[in-house]
Parts: sequence; structure tokens; C-alpha cells
Amino acid sequence: LEPGARVGRVVLQVVIEKDGRASVERVKVLATDGEPFTARGLAAVAALRFTPARYKGSAVHQLAMLRLEIRR
Repeated sequence: LEPGARVGRVVLQVVIEKDGRASVERVKVLATDGEPFTARGLAAVAALRFTPARYKGSAVHQLAMLRLEIRR
């Protein structure tokens, strides 16, 4: 890490949509080491793509918990 850099953690509950994108409107912050880490975590989730869950051969919504380690 760079001198003065901090590492923080963010735990988010997200809904993964059928298309593999996280529903940014439905993210719930479960734990955070501070607002700067939360903001970076939310931005990261918006950029991520997931393989959607499947039920009986069809893509379905999925509730997931993400634990992120953020460096700033």
C-alpha cells in the first residue's frame, strides 16, 4: 500500500437481476468502515456483472451478500 493509504470493508446486500447486473436501486449497506468506502463499493457493484442464478432452466433474481475490501 502507498504511505497513508487505508483499507476499509463494506458489506452489501444486492439483488442480482436476470441479466447479471446488480440492482443499484436495491442495494442495502449492511456494514461499512465509512462513507468513502461505501461510495467506492457502490460504484464497484454498479460496474460488476454476474452470472445470473437459474431455476428450472430460466434466469432468476438472486439475493447476494458481497464483502468488499476497498483501498483508498
